[in-house]
Amino acid sequence: MIRRPPRSTPKPSSAASDVYKRQEPTSFVRGVRNQLEMDLGLVDFALANLCIAAGCEIEEAAARLGYAAWNLDYSVPHQLAEAKTRNEIAGAQQKVLQRAGSAAARLCRSARTRLLARQPSLPDASELAQAKKEGAKCRADLESLLAQL
Repeated sequence: MIRRPPRSTPKPSSAASDVYKRQEPTSFVRGVRNQLEMDLGLVDFALANLCIAAGCEIEEAAARLGYAAWNLDYSVPHQLAEAKTRNEIAGAQQKVLQRAGSAAARLCRSARTRLLARQPSLPDASELAQAKKEGAKCRADLESLLAQL
């Protein structure tokens, strides 16, 4: 008969996995920069697809605006707080960056809401134009945030 360890015994992990788990980012400010650059890519995709013509991916554009807003509301503030804790940025700078990130998130979220307001119908021309303005302002705010880091 083969003896097996009890089910509560944890499986051993690989040494490479253990090393990875112990690694911390070299800089939380760099992490914020990476997040903002990713958000720029999301907003750029959205702006390129805010149209009603064939081939436009308006629902995907709305989803990416929503993800950028979520990221600005949750991931970026967490990384900024950690950067402050590690003395990578001052408390005043953290607050300024966080407020600017929240403003950009509101714009991205508002643009997304406009795109989805009439589902399953597509937005009308005025809603689409307003969503484009808000998306472009969100993008400008992200560029400004990056310049401040």
